[in-house]
Formats: sequence, C-alpha cells, structure tokens
Amino acid sequence: MIEALSTNLSPEEHNTLQIAARNGSYWMEKEFSQEHDPSALKPESNQFRYRPVDGATLRLHQDSDLMDLAISAVMARLAGVELTISSGEQLPQDLAKAADSLGLRSLQESDSELSDRLTAHPLASLRTPGIPSTHLHGRNHHQPVTAHARLELLPYFLEQSLSQTLHRHGRVEEEL
Repeated sequence: MIEALSTNLSPEEHNTLQIAARNGSYWMEKEFSQEHDPSALKPESNQFRYRPVDGATLRLHQDSDLMDLAISAVMARLAGVELTISSGEQLPQDLAKAADSLGLRSLQESDSELSDRLTAHPLASLRTPGIPSTHLHGRNHHQPVTAHARLELLPYFLEQSLSQTLHRHGRVEEEL
C-alpha cells in the first residue's frame, strides 16, 4: 500500500507513513487485537476488547492533504475495515488518483446524502480531518490526522466490555 503512494509523497512524507504503519502494527498487536482486564478484580471479570466498525468513511474536502488519505487508508487496512472516501465536491486530482490506486471507493455526496448513508449503517464510522460540517458534528472523529496509530486506529473500532461475576455470596469461585 505504501509503495502505491510513494510516487506522490515526498521522502519525508514517505518516512512518516512508514512510521505510522509500523506504529499501527505495534498497537494492533498490543492493544486492539487483545482482550484484557484492566481492572483485574478477583471477584469480577471485566474483559475489554475492540471490535471493528462496519465500514468507515473519510470525508475529504478541497484543502485535504494526501497524508490524511494515506494514513487513514493504512489504519483502516490494519483494522480490517473497508474505507470509503467521501467529498462534497470533486476531489483534487492527486487525492482522486491516490484513492483509485488504493482501490478505495470514492463518492461525491452532499452532507445530507452522507448523513442518510451513515444513518442506514449505525455501526459505521466517520472521520473528517479538519472542521466538520454542522450536520455531521455528533457522528465523527474530527481531530487532525496524525502518525500516532493509538489515536488514529480508534475511529475504526468500537469498544466492548464484558463483565462476569466470579463470586457467590461474597466468596470468589476459586474458593468454592
């Protein structure tokens, strides 16, 4: 994937993308693919895990940066989530070409069309780097895109916690 974008990136951007991909692999292995019990209570099991969202949309605009697309595509692929590119207007040629070279679906749709599409898929995620539309403000992750995968992977997962009581009348099951 990185090679597909390398002709359009400066050496510094290419290096940043490689670092983001390595960082993403690390966080996938250490955090996002593991169930863990952060509370570690003996009388209760609280398994915390991440589940991939049912598709993700990256909302781009005329001022969007190729690195926004590149890092988002890498993170979505690491998470195993299909990424769709959405824009209210025609994408700049470099972004459209990059999306096409990555095999990403691109849609030109208004805010209301995007909102309707997302409403039909309540477990889908929306990522809008920069200032979000007022119509979509409550549905999206709108922080700037960074190379820090611990933050960039979050829009592609839902958090889930499963709790189980391990005691009966105050006695932990191991003791029963």
